[in-house]
Amino acid sequence: MCTESERSFFLLALLRILPRFSKLIATGGWLSVRRGGARVTSLAQAFRNQVSLMMEDVKERESHNVPGARVEMADARSLPLSDESIDAVITSPPYVNRHDYTRVFGVELMFAFLDYEETKRLRYQSF
Repeated sequence: MCTESERSFFLLALLRILPRFSKLIATGGWLSVRRGGARVTSLAQAFRNQVSLMMEDVKERESHNVPGARVEMADARSLPLSDESIDAVITSPPYVNRHDYTRVFGVELMFAFLDYEETKRLRYQSF
């Protein structure tokens, strides 16, 4: 059995390699059908390689005594954080009405998180 953290770690590794094996690929703000792509028979090796890369990152972080990080997802106009508690902010601003992220990341969403109806509901809530 895996802990929840270990499960999340391995799921992240799988989601990272998923686009190499999917027939649907993100092209700009849409998904397109691809012919070819990586052979499914190489999936296990690709997964092992990705896990190894991620483990190297974890070891590198631990060996340099990097301070812990906390991730919060919230509305920037009303953050649930105390004053003076932030050292850095990393953002990826959404491009309103330019990209439908529920389509761009549709493969990943429906592979691990949402079914078709939940994805559709998220899409309509996002606009």
